[in-house]
Amino acid sequence: MTLKGSITTVLLTAILLFPGGTAVGQDSVSAGQWTQLVEQMGNMGNINWSAGYIEAVGIGAPPAQYMGKPQARPMALRAAQVDALRNLLEITKGVRVDSATSVSDFTVTSDVINTQVEGVVKGAKVMKQEYMSDGTVEVTVRMSLGGNLAPIIMPRVLDRKPETPPPALAPPTAPPAIAPQTAEVVYTGVVIDARGIQVRPAMSPRIIDET
Repeated sequence: MTLKGSITTVLLTAILLFPGGTAVGQDSVSAGQWTQLVEQMGNMGNINWSAGYIEAVGIGAPPAQYMGKPQARPMALRAAQVDALRNLLEITKGVRVDSATSVSDFTVTSDVINTQVEGVVKGAKVMKQEYMSDGTVEVTVRMSLGGNLAPIIMPRVLDRKPETPPPALAPPTAPPAIAPQTAEVVYTGVVIDARGIQVRPAMSPRIIDET
């Protein structure tokens, strides 16, 4: 399938499925279902493909000798923030760029990319802080998929040479008929109904053919 022009949307979201075969939409789909494509990453957090961000959760506790003392709360908060950022980095490196590549594939081959990704993660925004009755603190941090991460990863994706299959021997054909001149159509987006085929979201989805 050939698409002329440019597809301006990098994140193809509403038409994809949850991992593990759980479909976003079945035969009857509400508007809310289409707009909430969230991939849970265990207890660490989630990737919200619809809204374009990653969230991670961290839990921290003060050292036992500081329990009940004024230093306990800030120490627990700091530990929770460190844990949340560590979880966020792990989730980020697992983000699928396309069907065969994840962010970690770029970070392990380039120290520069790895440093840039770690810098983006450290700049994540704290969304929530919860203080528990047992003295622990739970912190939720959020990082945009597109705002700072995409400019690091996507140029590397676009620079990769596409795989070119060997040329096939075509049978002799009659001279092609001259098609009438028509105005060129420019596509600015594409919507694919991928229900029921186990599609998983990625930052840079590719369209191979009609199937």
